[in-house]
Amino acid sequence: MAKEVPGRKEEACRIFDFIAISENGTTTPLCLHGNTGCGKTSLITKVMDFFKSNSKTVSVAYLNCMSMWSANHVYYGILSRLYGVKEKNPSQALHDRLKSGIGNSELTKIIILDEIDQFINDQKFLYNMLEWLWVGAKLILVLISNVIDLTLKLDAKLQSRLKFETIIFKPYSYQQVEEIIYYKYPNITSILQKEAVTFVSKKIANINSDIRLL
Repeated sequence: MAKEVPGRKEEACRIFDFIAISENGTTTPLCLHGNTGCGKTSLITKVMDFFKSNSKTVSVAYLNCMSMWSANHVYYGILSRLYGVKEKNPSQALHDRLKSGIGNSELTKIIILDEIDQFINDQKFLYNMLEWLWVGAKLILVLISNVIDLTLKLDAKLQSRLKFETIIFKPYSYQQVEEIIYYKYPNITSILQKEAVTFVSKKIANINSDIRLL
């Protein structure tokens, strides 16, 4: 899998190890921090694809919170993806299912909430979400944020209750950008000289390191 994550091999190994070690669930949420375009979503998607392809014991629910207009919408989305159901009271229904093990109880549930910054001011939602980790479910919670200090924005009650595993995605260096270019465009040297590729890589790294420009 390392060959499929150019420029982010270290982060990929840390995520992979965290998921593997936590296969029976964990009370420690994993937080991925970094600016937009630094590979967080792409990397977690590839890691999850690997686990889904190589393990029959995981069930993954990925949601981008930017497309969710309320906490209830998030609960509905998770219920639908993990259990294939809809409930009138999705928050309570999700809590009950995780706690009691109703439905696919043998599977480890991996909930990935991207762009969690959308709900950073909704402390009740964040508290309910993190409470899932304490109900005895085989659950792994992954939060993806575009800010570095996400955990510091939580209230004292949440901060004191939980220990976060944090992976910070630093801006790409030009060498990493160059590695990604050669990965995405293996025949690029038939069009551009290596010096030109290096020049472009440095430009992208110096502007904002947003790899989506490629």
